[in-house]
Amino acid sequence: MTREEFWEIIDAARAAAMFDRRRLPEALRAELAERAEDEVLEFIRLFNELRIESFRQELFAAAWIAGGGAGEEDFSDFRDWLITLGREAFEDAMHDPQRILDHAEPADLKDPFDPEIAALLHDLHEIVAGPHDTMGSLRRHPPRPAGREWQPQELARRFPKLWTAYNP
Repeated sequence: MTREEFWEIIDAARAAAMFDRRRLPEALRAELAERAEDEVLEFIRLFNELRIESFRQELFAAAWIAGGGAGEEDFSDFRDWLITLGREAFEDAMHDPQRILDHAEPADLKDPFDPEIAALLHDLHEIVAGPHDTMGSLRRHPPRPAGREWQPQELARRFPKLWTAYNP
């Protein structure tokens, strides 16, 4: 599976869910149910690779601003949410985290954390690879997000659009 095919699956699931975040996990499940097992595993692998690529300090800051604070699990859920916004949103946010404001619906911005996606991918992996495979074949995250570390007091200055959106 190519990255282009990966993004096509994300887009198809978003369309099937009628761009309703609550419906997205089931729409994604349905989209992947039509695929061969090796394609499902490749989709999960590519999703994991995008999680790792987006394991960046700037995006952690965006998650922190959006959540009024964020831990590691919140940051993971934020990255899953970002990936499921689609390719353009993901790539724009990788260049400038403030660009998520250009791609997400106002209702989605209120809670840009999606724990349902991780649960879905875990369930699908278990179904396809078996209950004893704990997704250990996937590449591990580095111990720390890439990029320049930040302090909460500097976020309003570094990310003024995001700060204003979440702190009116």
